[in-house]
Amino acid sequence: MNKIYVLSVGINDYSPTVGKLRGCLNDVEALKDYLTDTIGRDKLRLETLTDSDATRENIIKLFRSHLGKAGADDVVLFHYSGHGARCRAAKEFKRFYPDGWDEGLVCYDSRETGGFDLADKELAVLLAEVARNAPHIAVFLDSCHSGSATRKADDFLQGRPRFTHEIKEERPLDSYLDGYYSKLLQQNESLIIPASQHILLAACERVQKAWETRDHRGVFTTTFLDTLNASGPDISYADLFMRVRTVVRRYAENQTPQFETYQRFNAYSGFLGHDASASTRSYHVYFKDDEWKAECGALHGLPSDSDKMVEFALYRGEELIGHAETVQVGPQESVVELLDVAEVNPEEQLQARITSLPVPPLQVDLNGDEQGIKIVLDCFASVDNRAFGFAFSTDHPAVEYTYTLVAENDKLLLREGKNGRLIQGAEGYTFVAAEYLFSVLQRIATWDRAVTLQNNSTRMDKEAVQFQLIEDGAETPFADDEITFDIMQEEDEWREITFKLQADNRTAQPLHFAVAYFSDDFGVQVLYNERIEPTDELFECNRSDPSHFFYAARGRGGTSSPWRR
Repeated sequence: MNKIYVLSVGINDYSPTVGKLRGCLNDVEALKDYLTDTIGRDKLRLETLTDSDATRENIIKLFRSHLGKAGADDVVLFHYSGHGARCRAAKEFKRFYPDGWDEGLVCYDSRETGGFDLADKELAVLLAEVARNAPHIAVFLDSCHSGSATRKADDFLQGRPRFTHEIKEERPLDSYLDGYYSKLLQQNESLIIPASQHILLAACERVQKAWETRDHRGVFTTTFLDTLNASGPDISYADLFMRVRTVVRRYAENQTPQFETYQRFNAYSGFLGHDASASTRSYHVYFKDDEWKAECGALHGLPSDSDKMVEFALYRGEELIGHAETVQVGPQESVVELLDVAEVNPEEQLQARITSLPVPPLQVDLNGDEQGIKIVLDCFASVDNRAFGFAFSTDHPAVEYTYTLVAENDKLLLREGKNGRLIQGAEGYTFVAAEYLFSVLQRIATWDRAVTLQNNSTRMDKEAVQFQLIEDGAETPFADDEITFDIMQEEDEWREITFKLQADNRTAQPLHFAVAYFSDDFGVQVLYNERIEPTDELFECNRSDPSHFFYAARGRGGTSSPWRR
Protein backbone atom coordinates (compact mmCIF):
# COMPACT_ATOMS: atom_id res chain seq x y z
CA MET A 1 0.00 0.00 0.00
CA ASN A 2 1.40 3.39 -1.01
CA LYS A 3 -0.86 6.41 -0.37
CA ILE A 4 -4.43 6.82 0.83
CA TYR A 5 -6.40 9.56 -0.94
CA VAL A 6 -9.42 10.71 1.05
CA LEU A 7 -12.13 13.21 0.19
CA SER A 8 -14.35 13.84 3.23
CA VAL A 9 -17.50 15.94 2.84
CA GLY A 10 -19.73 17.14 5.69
CA ILE A 11 -22.61 19.60 5.55
CA ASN A 12 -24.55 20.96 8.53
CA ASP A 13 -25.42 24.45 7.31
CA TYR A 14 -28.11 23.69 4.76
CA SER A 15 -30.73 26.26 3.86
CA PRO A 16 -33.91 26.22 5.99
CA THR A 17 -35.89 24.71 3.09
CA VAL A 18 -33.53 21.71 3.06
CA GLY A 19 -33.11 21.38 6.83
CA LYS A 20 -30.02 21.98 8.95
CA LEU A 21 -28.05 19.14 10.55
CA ARG A 22 -25.72 19.09 13.56
CA GLY A 23 -23.47 16.07 13.38
CA CYS A 24 -21.89 16.05 9.93
CA LEU A 25 -18.87 18.24 10.73
CA ASN A 26 -18.26 16.09 13.81
CA ASP A 27 -18.18 13.06 11.51
CA VAL A 28 -15.57 14.69 9.30
CA GLU A 29 -13.38 15.51 12.31
CA ALA A 30 -13.78 12.02 13.81
CA LEU A 31 -12.77 10.37 10.55
CA LYS A 32 -9.81 12.76 10.19
CA ASP A 33 -8.62 11.91 13.71
CA TYR A 34 -8.93 8.18 13.10
CA LEU A 35 -7.09 8.24 9.78
CA THR A 36 -4.31 10.50 11.12
CA ASP A 37 -3.75 8.30 14.17
CA THR A 38 -3.99 5.00 12.29
CA ILE A 39 -2.38 5.67 8.93
CA GLY A 40 -0.01 8.50 9.60
CA ARG A 41 0.54 11.78 7.80
CA ASP A 42 3.21 10.39 5.46
CA LYS A 43 0.72 8.17 3.59
CA LEU A 44 -2.48 10.13 4.13
CA ARG A 45 -3.63 12.54 1.45
CA LEU A 46 -6.75 14.11 2.95
CA GLU A 47 -8.98 16.83 1.54
CA THR A 48 -12.14 18.04 3.28
CA LEU A 49 -15.12 20.08 2.13
CA THR A 50 -17.53 21.40 4.74
CA ASP A 51 -20.66 23.55 4.66
CA SER A 52 -20.45 26.36 2.07
CA ASP A 53 -17.31 24.87 0.50
CA ALA A 54 -19.13 21.61 -0.21
CA THR A 55 -20.79 22.78 -3.39
CA ARG A 56 -21.64 20.42 -6.20
CA GLU A 57 -18.87 21.93 -8.36
CA ASN A 58 -16.22 21.60 -5.64
CA ILE A 59 -17.10 17.99 -4.82
CA ILE A 60 -16.87 16.99 -8.49
CA LYS A 61 -13.66 18.99 -8.94
CA LEU A 62 -11.85 17.36 -5.99
CA PHE A 63 -13.19 13.95 -6.91
CA ARG A 64 -11.36 14.26 -10.20
CA SER A 65 -8.29 16.32 -9.26
CA HIS A 66 -7.58 14.74 -5.87
CA LEU A 67 -8.97 11.19 -5.86
CA GLY A 68 -8.02 10.88 -9.53
CA LYS A 69 -4.33 10.96 -8.57
CA ALA A 70 -4.53 7.48 -6.99
CA GLY A 71 -2.62 4.70 -8.73
CA ALA A 72 -2.70 0.93 -8.69
CA ASP A 73 -1.01 0.61 -5.27
CA ASP A 74 -3.06 3.37 -3.67
CA VAL A 75 -6.35 3.54 -1.77
CA VAL A 76 -9.28 5.90 -2.37
CA LEU A 77 -11.91 6.75 0.25
CA PHE A 78 -14.84 9.05 -0.47
CA HIS A 79 -16.74 9.96 2.71
CA TYR A 80 -19.98 11.92 2.78
CA SER A 81 -22.07 13.00 5.78
CA GLY A 82 -25.15 15.04 4.97
CA HIS A 83 -28.63 14.89 3.54
CA GLY A 84 -29.62 12.24 1.03
CA ALA A 85 -32.71 12.51 -1.14
CA ARG A 86 -34.59 11.16 -4.11
CA CYS A 87 -35.21 13.14 -7.27
CA ARG A 88 -37.20 12.32 -10.39
CA ALA A 89 -34.75 10.86 -12.89
CA ALA A 90 -34.52 11.58 -16.60
CA LYS A 91 -36.96 9.38 -18.50
CA GLU A 92 -34.07 7.78 -20.43
CA PHE A 93 -33.06 5.87 -17.24
CA LYS A 94 -36.46 4.23 -16.90
CA ARG A 95 -35.22 0.88 -18.22
CA PHE A 96 -32.48 0.79 -15.58
CA TYR A 97 -34.58 2.06 -12.68
CA PRO A 98 -38.29 1.36 -13.29
CA ASP A 99 -39.29 3.35 -10.19
CA GLY A 100 -38.09 6.50 -12.01
CA TRP A 101 -35.99 7.99 -9.20
CA ASP A 102 -32.41 9.12 -8.68
CA GLU A 103 -30.89 8.63 -5.26
CA GLY A 104 -28.32 11.29 -4.54
CA LEU A 105 -26.29 13.45 -2.21
CA VAL A 106 -27.59 16.92 -1.38
CA CYS A 107 -24.70 19.35 -1.87
CA TYR A 108 -24.60 22.73 -0.16
CA ASP A 109 -26.05 24.44 -3.25
CA SER A 110 -28.10 21.55 -4.66
CA ARG A 111 -31.45 23.12 -4.04
CA GLU A 112 -30.70 26.58 -5.36
CA THR A 113 -32.49 27.61 -8.54
CA GLY A 114 -31.14 25.52 -11.42
CA GLY A 115 -29.19 23.25 -9.06
CA PHE A 116 -29.14 19.47 -8.89
CA ASP A 117 -28.16 16.89 -6.29
CA LEU A 118 -25.15 14.69 -7.02
CA ALA A 119 -27.06 11.67 -8.35
CA ASP A 120 -26.06 8.03 -8.02
CA LYS A 121 -25.65 7.87 -11.81
CA GLU A 122 -23.13 10.72 -11.61
CA LEU A 123 -21.21 9.09 -8.79
CA ALA A 124 -20.97 6.01 -11.02
CA VAL A 125 -19.22 8.08 -13.70
CA LEU A 126 -16.84 9.72 -11.21
CA LEU A 127 -15.93 6.36 -9.70
CA ALA A 128 -15.30 4.88 -13.14
CA GLU A 129 -12.90 7.74 -13.87
CA VAL A 130 -10.98 7.17 -10.62
CA ALA A 131 -10.97 3.40 -11.21
CA ARG A 132 -9.03 3.67 -14.50
CA ASN A 133 -5.75 3.46 -12.57
CA ALA A 134 -7.05 0.47 -10.51
CA PRO A 135 -6.75 1.76 -6.94
CA HIS A 136 -8.57 0.17 -3.99
CA ILE A 137 -11.83 2.19 -3.74
CA ALA A 138 -14.23 2.51 -0.80
CA VAL A 139 -17.28 4.80 -0.74
CA PHE A 140 -18.68 5.74 2.68
CA LEU A 141 -22.12 7.42 2.75
CA ASP A 142 -23.76 8.48 6.02
CA SER A 143 -27.02 9.79 4.61
CA CYS A 144 -30.56 8.73 3.80
CA HIS A 145 -31.42 7.54 0.31
CA SER A 146 -35.17 7.86 0.64
CA GLY A 147 -37.73 10.39 1.74
CA SER A 148 -39.99 8.12 3.78
CA ALA A 149 -42.46 10.15 5.85
CA THR A 150 -43.37 7.24 8.13
CA ARG A 151 -42.81 8.26 11.72
CA LYS A 152 -41.73 5.42 13.99
CA ALA A 153 -40.53 5.34 17.59
CA ASP A 154 -37.03 6.28 16.47
CA ASP A 155 -38.31 9.63 15.22
CA PHE A 156 -38.76 10.65 18.82
CA LEU A 157 -35.77 8.85 20.39
CA GLN A 158 -32.99 9.97 18.05
CA GLY A 159 -31.66 13.41 17.19
CA ARG A 160 -32.77 13.77 13.58
CA PRO A 161 -32.80 11.89 10.27
CA ARG A 162 -30.51 12.84 7.39
CA PHE A 163 -32.98 13.22 4.56
CA THR A 164 -34.76 16.08 2.92
CA HIS A 165 -37.73 16.47 0.59
CA GLU A 166 -37.96 14.82 -2.81
CA ILE A 167 -37.72 16.69 -6.11
CA LYS A 168 -40.64 15.55 -8.24
CA GLU A 169 -39.80 17.47 -11.43
CA GLU A 170 -38.11 15.26 -14.02
CA ARG A 171 -34.43 16.02 -14.47
CA PRO A 172 -33.14 16.62 -18.03
CA LEU A 173 -30.61 14.09 -19.30
CA ASP A 174 -28.02 16.70 -20.29
CA SER A 175 -27.78 17.93 -16.67
CA TYR A 176 -25.97 14.77 -15.53
CA LEU A 177 -22.25 15.49 -15.03
CA ASP A 178 -21.27 17.71 -17.96
CA GLY A 179 -23.79 16.01 -20.23
CA TYR A 180 -22.05 12.64 -19.96
CA TYR A 181 -25.11 10.56 -20.82
CA SER A 182 -26.57 12.85 -23.49
CA LYS A 183 -23.18 12.75 -25.26
CA LEU A 184 -23.41 8.96 -25.38
CA LEU A 185 -26.69 9.17 -27.26
CA GLN A 186 -25.35 11.88 -29.57
CA GLN A 187 -22.51 9.52 -30.48
CA ASN A 188 -25.02 6.72 -31.18
CA GLU A 189 -23.73 4.76 -28.20
CA SER A 190 -25.84 2.81 -25.73
CA LEU A 191 -26.98 4.56 -22.56
CA ILE A 192 -24.90 2.52 -20.11
CA ILE A 193 -24.21 3.45 -16.50
CA PRO A 194 -20.49 2.72 -15.98
CA ALA A 195 -19.40 0.13 -13.40
CA SER A 196 -16.19 0.11 -11.40
CA GLN A 197 -14.60 -2.13 -8.80
CA HIS A 198 -15.34 -0.70 -5.36
CA ILE A 199 -17.18 -1.28 -2.12
CA LEU A 200 -20.07 0.88 -0.95
CA LEU A 201 -20.49 1.38 2.79
CA ALA A 202 -23.96 2.88 3.24
CA ALA A 203 -25.65 3.99 6.43
CA CYS A 204 -29.02 2.35 5.72
CA GLU A 205 -31.25 0.59 3.22
CA ARG A 206 -32.76 2.54 0.33
CA VAL A 207 -36.11 2.88 2.13
CA GLN A 208 -34.70 3.82 5.54
CA LYS A 209 -33.44 6.92 7.33
CA ALA A 210 -29.90 7.53 8.58
CA TRP A 211 -29.87 9.00 12.06
CA GLU A 212 -27.84 11.43 14.11
CA THR A 213 -27.30 10.76 17.82
CA ARG A 214 -28.38 13.11 20.56
CA ASP A 215 -24.79 14.28 20.98
CA HIS A 216 -24.73 15.37 17.32
CA ARG A 217 -22.84 12.61 15.51
CA GLY A 218 -23.86 10.26 12.73
CA VAL A 219 -24.97 6.87 14.09
CA PHE A 220 -23.28 5.07 11.21
CA THR A 221 -20.01 7.01 11.24
CA THR A 222 -19.73 6.77 15.04
CA THR A 223 -20.46 3.05 15.12
CA PHE A 224 -18.12 2.40 12.23
CA LEU A 225 -15.18 4.20 13.85
CA ASP A 226 -15.89 2.71 17.28
CA THR A 227 -15.84 -0.76 15.73
CA LEU A 228 -12.56 -0.06 13.93
CA ASN A 229 -10.97 1.24 17.13
CA ALA A 230 -12.10 -1.85 19.04
CA SER A 231 -11.04 -4.38 16.39
CA GLY A 232 -7.98 -2.73 14.88
CA PRO A 233 -7.47 -1.85 11.21
CA ASP A 234 -6.62 -5.44 10.20
CA ILE A 235 -10.27 -6.38 9.82
CA SER A 236 -11.96 -7.45 6.63
CA TYR A 237 -14.90 -5.54 5.20
CA ALA A 238 -17.05 -8.65 5.68
CA ASP A 239 -16.29 -8.84 9.41
CA LEU A 240 -16.68 -5.10 9.75
CA PHE A 241 -20.06 -5.29 8.03
CA MET A 242 -21.41 -7.89 10.44
CA ARG A 243 -20.15 -6.09 13.55
CA VAL A 244 -21.36 -2.64 12.50
CA ARG A 245 -24.85 -3.92 11.64
CA THR A 246 -25.14 -5.40 15.11
CA VAL A 247 -24.00 -2.31 16.99
CA VAL A 248 -26.14 0.14 14.98
CA ARG A 249 -29.24 -1.59 16.33
CA ARG A 250 -28.32 -0.24 19.75
CA TYR A 251 -29.10 3.25 18.47
CA ALA A 252 -31.81 2.80 15.87
CA GLU A 253 -34.23 -0.05 15.27
CA ASN A 254 -35.06 1.03 11.73
CA GLN A 255 -31.53 1.68 10.40
CA THR A 256 -29.70 -1.23 8.80
CA PRO A 257 -26.26 -0.48 7.29
CA GLN A 258 -25.66 -1.87 3.81
CA PHE A 259 -22.31 -2.90 2.34
CA GLU A 260 -22.28 -3.69 -1.39
CA THR A 261 -19.39 -4.93 -3.52
CA TYR A 262 -19.08 -4.22 -7.25
CA GLN A 263 -17.06 -5.72 -10.08
CA ARG A 264 -15.51 -8.53 -8.00
CA PHE A 265 -14.29 -6.36 -5.18
CA ASN A 266 -13.13 -8.80 -2.49
CA ALA A 267 -15.26 -8.27 0.61
CA TYR A 268 -12.72 -10.27 2.62
CA SER A 269 -9.90 -7.87 1.86
CA GLY A 270 -8.72 -5.65 4.70
CA PHE A 271 -10.20 -2.24 5.39
CA LEU A 272 -8.51 0.43 3.25
CA GLY A 273 -5.98 -2.03 1.88
CA HIS A 274 -4.74 -3.45 5.18
CA ASP A 275 -3.96 -7.15 5.37
CA ALA A 276 -7.02 -8.88 6.83
CA SER A 277 -6.36 -10.96 9.93
CA ALA A 278 -8.63 -13.81 8.78
CA SER A 279 -9.32 -15.27 5.35
CA THR A 280 -12.56 -16.64 4.01
CA ARG A 281 -13.39 -20.34 3.97
CA SER A 282 -12.63 -22.42 0.86
CA TYR A 283 -15.13 -24.65 -0.96
CA HIS A 284 -14.65 -27.35 -3.58
CA VAL A 285 -15.66 -26.58 -7.18
CA TYR A 286 -16.13 -29.50 -9.56
CA PHE A 287 -17.72 -30.47 -12.89
CA LYS A 288 -20.85 -32.58 -12.48
CA ASP A 289 -23.84 -33.30 -14.75
CA ASP A 290 -22.44 -30.98 -17.45
CA GLU A 291 -22.24 -28.05 -15.02
CA TRP A 292 -19.67 -26.51 -12.72
CA LYS A 293 -20.83 -26.66 -9.12
CA ALA A 294 -19.64 -25.29 -5.80
CA GLU A 295 -19.98 -27.36 -2.66
CA CYS A 296 -21.87 -24.67 -0.78
CA GLY A 297 -25.35 -23.20 -0.78
CA ALA A 298 -27.97 -21.30 1.17
CA LEU A 299 -27.45 -23.41 4.28
CA HIS A 300 -23.83 -22.20 4.30
CA GLY A 301 -24.94 -18.57 4.20
CA LEU A 302 -25.10 -17.86 0.46
CA PRO A 303 -27.95 -15.47 -0.41
CA SER A 304 -30.55 -17.11 -2.65
CA ASP A 305 -32.33 -13.92 -3.75
CA SER A 306 -32.18 -13.45 -7.50
CA ASP A 307 -30.63 -9.97 -7.16
CA LYS A 308 -27.81 -11.20 -4.90
CA MET A 309 -25.09 -12.66 -7.11
CA VAL A 310 -22.43 -14.59 -5.19
CA GLU A 311 -18.89 -14.16 -6.50
CA PHE A 312 -15.89 -16.42 -5.94
CA ALA A 313 -12.16 -16.28 -6.49
CA LEU A 314 -11.00 -19.57 -8.06
CA TYR A 315 -7.74 -21.25 -7.06
CA ARG A 316 -5.69 -24.16 -8.29
CA GLY A 317 -3.75 -24.88 -5.15
CA GLU A 318 -2.62 -21.42 -4.04
CA GLU A 319 -2.66 -19.96 -7.57
CA LEU A 320 -5.50 -17.58 -8.44
CA ILE A 321 -6.73 -18.68 -11.88
CA GLY A 322 -9.94 -16.67 -12.29
CA HIS A 323 -13.38 -16.04 -10.87
CA ALA A 324 -16.85 -17.56 -10.81
CA GLU A 325 -20.37 -16.44 -9.98
CA THR A 326 -23.51 -18.29 -9.03
CA VAL A 327 -26.10 -19.21 -11.64
CA GLN A 328 -28.38 -20.99 -9.19
CA VAL A 329 -28.05 -21.31 -5.42
CA GLY A 330 -29.25 -24.57 -3.91
CA PRO A 331 -29.49 -25.63 -0.26
CA GLN A 332 -26.03 -27.25 -0.11
CA GLU A 333 -24.74 -27.12 -3.68
CA SER A 334 -24.78 -24.27 -6.22
CA VAL A 335 -24.37 -24.08 -9.99
CA VAL A 336 -21.64 -21.61 -10.96
CA GLU A 337 -20.30 -20.03 -14.15
CA LEU A 338 -16.54 -19.81 -14.57
CA LEU A 339 -15.26 -16.38 -15.60
CA ASP A 340 -11.91 -15.24 -17.03
CA VAL A 341 -10.45 -18.75 -16.64
CA ALA A 342 -7.97 -19.56 -19.42
CA GLU A 343 -7.80 -23.35 -19.26
CA VAL A 344 -9.45 -25.79 -16.91
CA ASN A 345 -9.83 -29.57 -17.01
CA PRO A 346 -13.33 -30.84 -16.10
CA GLU A 347 -11.60 -33.74 -14.32
CA GLU A 348 -9.83 -31.49 -11.83
CA GLN A 349 -11.20 -30.06 -8.62
CA LEU A 350 -10.72 -26.37 -7.87
CA GLN A 351 -10.98 -24.35 -4.70
CA ALA A 352 -13.26 -21.31 -4.39
CA ARG A 353 -13.25 -18.52 -1.85
CA ILE A 354 -16.27 -16.28 -1.58
CA THR A 355 -15.51 -12.64 -2.32
CA SER A 356 -19.10 -11.34 -1.96
CA LEU A 357 -20.47 -10.14 1.33
CA PRO A 358 -22.04 -12.89 3.44
CA VAL A 359 -25.60 -13.20 4.63
CA PRO A 360 -25.64 -11.62 8.10
CA PRO A 361 -25.38 -14.35 10.75
CA LEU A 362 -28.03 -15.12 13.33
CA GLN A 363 -27.43 -12.59 16.11
CA VAL A 364 -27.51 -14.04 19.64
CA ASP A 365 -27.66 -11.80 22.70
CA LEU A 366 -24.96 -12.69 25.25
CA ASN A 367 -25.39 -11.43 28.81
CA GLY A 368 -24.92 -12.35 32.45
CA ASP A 369 -21.84 -12.93 34.61
CA GLU A 370 -18.67 -11.29 33.32
CA GLN A 371 -16.63 -14.48 33.82
CA GLY A 372 -19.08 -16.59 31.83
CA ILE A 373 -19.30 -14.04 29.01
CA LYS A 374 -15.50 -13.95 28.76
CA ILE A 375 -15.30 -17.76 28.49
CA VAL A 376 -17.90 -17.80 25.71
CA LEU A 377 -16.19 -15.04 23.71
CA ASP A 378 -12.70 -16.53 24.21
CA CYS A 379 -13.92 -19.93 23.07
CA PHE A 380 -15.73 -18.41 20.09
CA ALA A 381 -12.57 -16.55 19.06
CA SER A 382 -10.41 -19.68 19.36
CA VAL A 383 -12.36 -21.78 16.85
CA ASP A 384 -13.11 -21.40 13.15
CA ASN A 385 -16.51 -19.77 13.69
CA ARG A 386 -17.06 -18.51 10.14
CA ALA A 387 -19.20 -21.52 9.25
CA PHE A 388 -21.32 -21.41 12.40
CA GLY A 389 -23.93 -19.05 10.98
CA PHE A 390 -24.34 -17.13 14.23
CA ALA A 391 -22.58 -14.37 16.14
CA PHE A 392 -22.79 -12.92 19.63
CA SER A 393 -23.74 -9.40 20.65
CA THR A 394 -23.12 -7.91 24.07
CA ASP A 395 -24.58 -4.50 23.28
CA HIS A 396 -28.15 -5.30 24.42
CA PRO A 397 -30.06 -2.86 22.17
CA ALA A 398 -33.70 -2.02 22.66
CA VAL A 399 -34.75 -4.47 19.94
CA GLU A 400 -35.52 -8.02 20.95
CA TYR A 401 -33.24 -10.88 19.93
CA THR A 402 -34.70 -14.20 18.90
CA TYR A 403 -32.22 -16.11 21.07
CA THR A 404 -30.15 -15.22 24.11
CA LEU A 405 -27.28 -16.99 25.88
CA VAL A 406 -27.19 -16.23 29.60
CA ALA A 407 -24.26 -16.87 31.93
CA GLU A 408 -25.52 -17.19 35.50
CA ASN A 409 -24.74 -19.26 38.59
CA ASP A 410 -21.94 -21.15 36.82
CA LYS A 411 -24.31 -22.26 34.06
CA LEU A 412 -24.65 -21.32 30.39
CA LEU A 413 -28.33 -21.21 29.46
CA LEU A 414 -29.64 -20.82 25.91
CA ARG A 415 -33.13 -19.32 25.89
CA GLU A 416 -35.68 -17.99 23.45
CA GLY A 417 -35.52 -14.22 23.49
CA LYS A 418 -39.25 -13.52 23.38
CA ASN A 419 -40.57 -15.72 26.17
CA GLY A 420 -37.38 -16.85 27.94
CA ARG A 421 -38.10 -20.54 27.32
CA LEU A 422 -35.04 -22.69 28.07
CA ILE A 423 -33.71 -24.48 24.99
CA GLN A 424 -30.47 -26.02 26.27
CA GLY A 425 -28.06 -25.53 29.13
CA ALA A 426 -24.60 -26.61 30.25
CA GLU A 427 -22.86 -26.68 33.63
CA GLY A 428 -19.72 -24.63 34.25
CA TYR A 429 -17.93 -21.70 32.68
CA THR A 430 -15.72 -23.89 30.52
CA PHE A 431 -14.76 -24.28 26.87
CA VAL A 432 -16.47 -27.68 26.85
CA ALA A 433 -19.78 -26.15 27.95
CA ALA A 434 -19.43 -23.30 25.46
CA GLU A 435 -18.58 -25.60 22.55
CA TYR A 436 -21.60 -27.77 23.33
CA LEU A 437 -23.92 -24.77 23.12
CA PHE A 438 -22.15 -23.63 19.94
CA SER A 439 -23.17 -26.94 18.35
CA VAL A 440 -26.78 -26.34 19.42
CA LEU A 441 -26.72 -22.78 18.08
CA GLN A 442 -25.23 -23.94 14.80
CA ARG A 443 -28.13 -26.36 14.39
CA ILE A 444 -30.60 -23.58 15.21
CA ALA A 445 -28.97 -21.22 12.68
CA THR A 446 -29.19 -23.93 10.00
CA TRP A 447 -32.80 -24.61 10.97
CA ASP A 448 -33.69 -20.93 10.69
CA ARG A 449 -32.09 -20.70 7.25
CA ALA A 450 -33.87 -23.84 6.08
CA VAL A 451 -37.27 -22.60 7.29
CA THR A 452 -36.96 -19.39 5.25
CA LEU A 453 -35.11 -20.94 2.33
CA GLN A 454 -36.44 -19.95 -1.06
CA ASN A 455 -34.50 -19.95 -4.30
CA ASN A 456 -35.95 -16.97 -6.13
CA SER A 457 -33.51 -17.45 -9.01
CA THR A 458 -34.64 -20.98 -9.86
CA ARG A 459 -34.63 -21.77 -13.55
CA MET A 460 -37.59 -24.12 -13.22
CA ASP A 461 -41.01 -22.96 -14.39
CA LYS A 462 -43.01 -22.86 -11.17
CA GLU A 463 -46.24 -23.13 -13.12
CA ALA A 464 -45.14 -26.57 -14.30
CA VAL A 465 -45.51 -28.00 -10.80
CA GLN A 466 -48.84 -28.08 -9.00
CA PHE A 467 -49.47 -29.05 -5.38
CA GLN A 468 -52.78 -29.90 -3.76
CA LEU A 469 -53.44 -30.61 -0.11
CA ILE A 470 -56.78 -32.25 0.71
CA GLU A 471 -57.94 -32.87 4.26
CA ASP A 472 -59.49 -36.29 4.81
CA GLY A 473 -63.24 -36.05 4.27
CA ALA A 474 -63.07 -32.77 2.33
CA GLU A 475 -64.08 -32.51 -1.31
CA THR A 476 -61.91 -29.58 -2.40
CA PRO A 477 -58.20 -28.90 -1.85
CA PHE A 478 -56.83 -25.94 0.07
CA ALA A 479 -56.21 -22.99 -2.22
CA ASP A 480 -53.47 -21.08 -0.37
CA ASP A 481 -49.75 -21.78 -0.40
CA GLU A 482 -49.56 -21.52 3.38
CA ILE A 483 -52.05 -23.48 5.44
CA THR A 484 -52.68 -23.50 9.20
CA PHE A 485 -54.61 -26.26 10.92
CA ASP A 486 -56.22 -25.43 14.26
CA ILE A 487 -55.78 -28.46 16.46
CA MET A 488 -58.54 -28.78 19.04
CA GLN A 489 -58.78 -30.89 22.18
CA GLU A 490 -61.95 -32.90 22.49
CA GLU A 491 -62.37 -34.18 26.03
CA ASP A 492 -58.99 -35.86 26.76
CA GLU A 493 -57.99 -36.44 23.15
CA TRP A 494 -56.38 -34.13 20.63
CA ARG A 495 -58.08 -34.06 17.28
CA GLU A 496 -56.04 -35.92 14.66
CA ILE A 497 -55.77 -34.27 11.26
CA THR A 498 -55.21 -36.48 8.25
CA PHE A 499 -54.62 -35.15 4.79
CA LYS A 500 -53.49 -36.21 1.34
CA LEU A 501 -50.82 -34.48 -0.74
CA GLN A 502 -51.13 -34.50 -4.51
CA ALA A 503 -48.73 -33.09 -7.07
CA ASP A 504 -47.74 -33.28 -10.72
CA ASN A 505 -44.56 -32.79 -12.73
CA ARG A 506 -45.19 -31.20 -16.11
CA THR A 507 -41.54 -30.34 -16.68
CA ALA A 508 -39.36 -32.26 -19.12
CA GLN A 509 -37.13 -33.67 -16.38
CA PRO A 510 -37.42 -35.86 -13.27
CA LEU A 511 -37.92 -33.96 -10.02
CA HIS A 512 -37.56 -34.87 -6.38
CA PHE A 513 -40.55 -34.16 -4.14
CA ALA A 514 -39.84 -33.90 -0.45
CA VAL A 515 -41.91 -33.28 2.66
CA ALA A 516 -40.01 -32.08 5.71
CA TYR A 517 -41.14 -31.45 9.29
CA PHE A 518 -39.47 -28.65 11.25
CA SER A 519 -40.06 -29.34 14.93
CA ASP A 520 -40.15 -26.74 17.69
CA ASP A 521 -36.94 -28.21 19.15
CA PHE A 522 -35.11 -27.25 15.93
CA GLY A 523 -35.09 -30.68 14.38
CA VAL A 524 -35.62 -31.42 10.69
CA GLN A 525 -37.31 -34.70 9.75
CA VAL A 526 -37.76 -35.67 6.10
CA LEU A 527 -41.07 -37.55 5.91
CA TYR A 528 -41.07 -38.16 2.19
CA ASN A 529 -38.53 -37.87 -0.61
CA GLU A 530 -39.09 -39.54 -3.97
CA ARG A 531 -38.01 -39.11 -7.58
CA ILE A 532 -40.98 -38.31 -9.81
CA GLU A 533 -40.86 -38.70 -13.58
CA PRO A 534 -42.61 -36.16 -15.85
CA THR A 535 -46.39 -36.55 -15.90
CA ASP A 536 -49.37 -34.39 -16.82
CA GLU A 537 -51.65 -35.95 -14.21
CA LEU A 538 -51.85 -35.39 -10.48
CA PHE A 539 -50.40 -38.23 -8.46
CA GLU A 540 -50.76 -38.87 -4.75
CA CYS A 541 -47.45 -38.76 -2.94
CA ASN A 542 -46.88 -42.20 -1.53
CA ARG A 543 -45.04 -42.79 1.72
CA SER A 544 -45.99 -46.39 2.46
CA ASP A 545 -49.43 -47.10 1.08
CA PRO A 546 -49.35 -47.49 -2.73
CA SER A 547 -52.38 -45.25 -3.29
CA HIS A 548 -52.32 -42.56 -0.61
CA PHE A 549 -49.94 -40.38 1.37
CA PHE A 550 -51.37 -39.51 4.74
CA TYR A 551 -49.85 -37.28 7.40
CA ALA A 552 -51.28 -37.15 10.91
CA ALA A 553 -50.76 -33.88 12.81
CA ARG A 554 -51.15 -33.88 16.58
CA GLY A 555 -51.02 -30.72 18.64
CA ARG A 556 -48.75 -29.84 21.54
CA GLY A 557 -50.36 -27.79 24.24
CA GLY A 558 -53.13 -26.56 21.98
CA THR A 559 -50.92 -24.84 19.42
CA SER A 560 -51.76 -24.63 15.76
CA SER A 561 -49.76 -26.51 13.16
CA PRO A 562 -48.63 -24.58 10.06
CA TRP A 563 -48.10 -26.32 6.75
CA ARG A 564 -46.08 -24.57 4.05
CA ARG A 565 -45.91 -25.81 0.50
